[in-house]
Amino acid sequence: MSIDAAKYFAWKGGIECYLVPTAISVDACYSYPIALRRNNVVFYEGEVIAKGIYVDYNIINSAPSELNLSGVGDVLSCYTALFDWTLMSIAGEGVPVDDNLYSSAAKILDKLFESAEEIAKISDKGIRLIMDAYRWVGIEGYKNKFCFFEEGSEHFLAYTIESICGKHLLHGQLVCMCVYIMSKLQNEGRQLAVKKFIEDIGLSIKPADVGLSDDEVTEALVIVNDFVVKNNLSYSILNEKKVTKQFIDEVLKEIK
Repeated sequence: MSIDAAKYFAWKGGIECYLVPTAISVDACYSYPIALRRNNVVFYEGEVIAKGIYVDYNIINSAPSELNLSGVGDVLSCYTALFDWTLMSIAGEGVPVDDNLYSSAAKILDKLFESAEEIAKISDKGIRLIMDAYRWVGIEGYKNKFCFFEEGSEHFLAYTIESICGKHLLHGQLVCMCVYIMSKLQNEGRQLAVKKFIEDIGLSIKPADVGLSDDEVTEALVIVNDFVVKNNLSYSILNEKKVTKQFIDEVLKEIK
């Protein structure tokens, strides 16, 4: 929130922006669009490319561990986003899959899964891995003017949840929960890889730990198909597959 506020005032004032993240909970410092909310729904307005981004490992390590661990959310989201991008391409909706971008994102994911121990320790190597991934996403998003390789149904479910509850939730942790839920919807069994990774790094995605009630998650899942259509969000599994009551019951039991 503070990073986006800095970007907003830099954009409005036409002044240079220097960013010093104090935790790696979100990729906002490397993201050129400015994320705002209107009526609890995320939208983007303006853009800022920081003149400098300074990462002090000691400062990062002084942050509460859950803030830093949640930073995997905006990298892990590639897991569901790449699947959605493939569906988009097959359906002829939006931008066809770019093999080089897809392969690069997949390699970042592989490295993420392989580095669970370093991330769990919040070591310098783990911090660098996440920040380098953020950097790649930011650069490629700016060059290509889309981010289908990193943002898909998992973020759309997160936006739906935020629109319902009106709470300020820890973005990365929320996204991790949504990656788990949407990976299950995409193809039963895909969520198991996500489950192992999240458990290995020691991050909880139980609704109560994310800051949500079961009813809030349920309500979001009931309306998420309509939400993506109403808000003209990119093509994803949510355009192809309806979330059923059986699915909601199953996935809630799993994440609890």
